[in-house]
Amino acid sequence: MAGQAKRQGLAACQEAEQLDPDVIIMDLSMPDLSGSTPSKRIHERRPDLPVVILTAHADDGTEREALEAGASGFVAKGTGLRDLVVMLHEAAELDAS
Repeated sequence: MAGQAKRQGLAACQEAEQLDPDVIIMDLSMPDLSGSTPSKRIHERRPDLPVVILTAHADDGTEREALEAGASGFVAKGTGLRDLVVMLHEAAELDAS
């Protein structure tokens, strides 16, 4: 882990630029910027940076909104570690191509 934005969307956007991570795992529910706004901002500035959404709000509409905002993947909280790792690899490979 390179950094942690302490559940703040603006901080996540700033740290995405400062820390230059390989991948971001982000929740949708944050007090300052919620929904897919942080993912969209990160994608606009760093379209090559994979953002995987990890959320308790796992429904088709929310997933579609996140992916349209530039997220590379979408995982429900409670998903097993193995499946999360697979999603992270898939997101990184998708954005590398």
